[in-house]
Amino acid sequence: MLIGKRSAMETININFDDINLTQSIESVIRARLGPIALQSDFRRSLKSNADAAVVIRAGISKTAGRSLEADFERLDGIEAARYSKQKLFLRFSEHFLSARMDWQLACNFDACRPFQNHNVLVAFCDPNANKALHVGHLRNIAIGNALASLWETLGADVQRQSVVCDIGRNIAESIAGLIAAGAAQYLDGSELLSPRLGALYAKYVADCGLQIEDALSADAPIVRELARHDDEADRVLDLWRSGDQDIHAIWKAAIARVMQEQAHTLSRLGVVIERNIPESNSIQHVDAMIEKLKRKSTIFQDIDGSIVLETGRSDYARCVLARSDGFPTEHLRALILWDSIRGEIPGLDRLVHVMGQEWRTSTEIRLELLDRLQDDGAWRQYELVPHQVVRTDGSDMKSSHGNSILIDDLCDAMERYFHENADYGELQKSSPMIKSAVMAPMLNSDMNDIIDVSFDLFFNESWNPGLRVARALAMTRGAEPAPAMCQDVRFMLFQAERLTRMIETAAIKSDPRLVVRHLIRLADNRLEAAGPVPSDALLRLLLMRGARALGWAAR
Repeated sequence: MLIGKRSAMETININFDDINLTQSIESVIRARLGPIALQSDFRRSLKSNADAAVVIRAGISKTAGRSLEADFERLDGIEAARYSKQKLFLRFSEHFLSARMDWQLACNFDACRPFQNHNVLVAFCDPNANKALHVGHLRNIAIGNALASLWETLGADVQRQSVVCDIGRNIAESIAGLIAAGAAQYLDGSELLSPRLGALYAKYVADCGLQIEDALSADAPIVRELARHDDEADRVLDLWRSGDQDIHAIWKAAIARVMQEQAHTLSRLGVVIERNIPESNSIQHVDAMIEKLKRKSTIFQDIDGSIVLETGRSDYARCVLARSDGFPTEHLRALILWDSIRGEIPGLDRLVHVMGQEWRTSTEIRLELLDRLQDDGAWRQYELVPHQVVRTDGSDMKSSHGNSILIDDLCDAMERYFHENADYGELQKSSPMIKSAVMAPMLNSDMNDIIDVSFDLFFNESWNPGLRVARALAMTRGAEPAPAMCQDVRFMLFQAERLTRMIETAAIKSDPRLVVRHLIRLADNRLEAAGPVPSDALLRLLLMRGARALGWAAR
């Protein structure tokens, strides 16, 4: 079906099989009015008479508005056009929409790939390799993988990157706890190591009883590693640095097991990290980096022998880069690793780094240092996406606090919940539902808001919108396309058009919440109806398309 208008300049068409209907509509307007600013949207309610509304930012005369109406009404696919108060309202004909529905049901939206040949790196997760992944990590994983998946949906070539903390004070605390408990019995058995090592880590930190007062917020995540404490953990670090074979054997075995188990946990969420960069890679470059910093920035050796950077910031004036014994802190290790990938940055169109808000200050300082080391503009495409923490029982979720909800435990319980609840159908068909139920609560909130969770809340449908999306998916399974056009089907057709734009906007703005909330609204509307509705086949298509765009379902 071809619907066209001939102008003196060119032939402009709006076709039922246009991948981007917004673009087609706006091209007709610009053919008449020139390159003006437009803002288009499709119907947001069942009651609306118009299918599309375009805000014309530049003021035009009533005569020009009437001419624009006439231009559109001459198009075969437009039933009515009306211009009022800088807005053009359009209603499409039923024969156009019937053809559009068949096109949508054939999954032709998958061909919408406007960012082909773009290279995108999304850095997220960045776990410590001394524990199982927990719900405190889940928010970061959900955001990072959603952004990567959104860019893949748009056709970009995407790599997921994670910097793995495999050395440092917290790792040494875990190894010290492991040795005290009998390393062989933990490393030789077939039982999962990561949750048990995390428990040993928490026990060591609690037993150690270090009380460090007045830590600045930028240092809070790594406060125990800023100075020597001459305990078993420091002795482990000393032996590791000296190349002690026994310590290295335990360390290598433990780290390899934990990283393997963390990768399996991520796979349950549909996440595969293509690039894992261990922090231990940085150690051999510490002295060289300190020499470079001496030439390019203000660092000094403090009275205790530690290496300190003067940041010039009132909120965080001193940043400890190396302890009194020369061992690098997280700040210096991260600086070295990110500097090592500088050569790869020019080949990227976008670099997105998702991290907890607590790391923001130290990351900003790192970026300033990277620019000082070599002012080549390499970091201009770096985008920091910070988010707030996840809490349980009023405190931040941390393995060292012993208050973590493990992701594997949550996934196991969610699988049992779906298996036992007939509302969700067969378990083997519910993988996108489980991922929706696990991930949606982490994506539905503003990134600046703290999320307070408990294990039970994940199974509370009023709190967890992912359960509602899952139930809507179950209710629409096996739905047949509507035999005729109706207001309900018309509404759903244009929600699919809105989703196309939201996917692109969410990727560009690094805010997957836009897509998630669209899916939630549609699912909630569906749950209000007890029986089948004519738009069920379209709704299921839309929900699955959104799930794929967020990384909840395979492509």
